[in-house]
Amino acid sequence: MDKDLEQCLLFDFYDELLTEKQRRIFRLYYHEDLSLGEIAELVGISRQGVYDILKRAKTQLVELEGKLKLAKRHRRNQRLKERMLSNLEQLTEALHAQEDSLSKDLLYTVDGTLQQLTRDIQLVDAE
Repeated sequence: MDKDLEQCLLFDFYDELLTEKQRRIFRLYYHEDLSLGEIAELVGISRQGVYDILKRAKTQLVELEGKLKLAKRHRRNQRLKERMLSNLEQLTEALHAQEDSLSKDLLYTVDGTLQQLTRDIQLVDAE
């Protein structure tokens, strides 16, 4: 995974555990795409100060992930969700091809469960 993308993912999980200054500088650098010099001018510290704060924040994020592994679990759950949805899609297609009423009932049950699961996953992802 791209290092910047990985840092942003870790930030999404652990940003509240950083200081306000670290969060602000991280957002300006990664989300607003400002340079160290631009951030230094905006925040009122030296370019080196911005670099040091950013480096400390990145180190902290990596250490937190090493201990808590929330991002790793999230990626694993995303892969499982995608695989499950693909399998359910294949099952739905296979059941659609069947003409008997039991298969159709099962299809509606699976479809309803899939829709509920998708809504639940979206709710969890939104938190």
